[in-house]
Amino acid sequence: VERGYWINPQQELMCHDEEPADGDYATGADEICGVDVLQLELAYFDGTNWVPQWDGREGGAQAAQLPKAVRIVLQVGKNQAGEPFETVIVIPSG
Repeated sequence: VERGYWINPQQELMCHDEEPADGDYATGADEICGVDVLQLELAYFDGTNWVPQWDGREGGAQAAQLPKAVRIVLQVGKNQAGEPFETVIVIPSG
């Protein structure tokens, strides 16, 4: 399953979710997951370093692997007002 997130020009948090049988990520659907989003940062821990992207697909940089943890920074508010929220999610292995 692929899941993508980004912020559009209207400060909406967009999500893209797809389990493509054809392997083509572009066949999925986009949806709004939040509004007034000022910041979204994701980082993935490989066991040694935090990296800004994770590609576990066949042929990807981290093929057939999951990150050890994911760090999420999210700031929601209007006109740059709002506190950023940060959390680290540990991915169980094994």
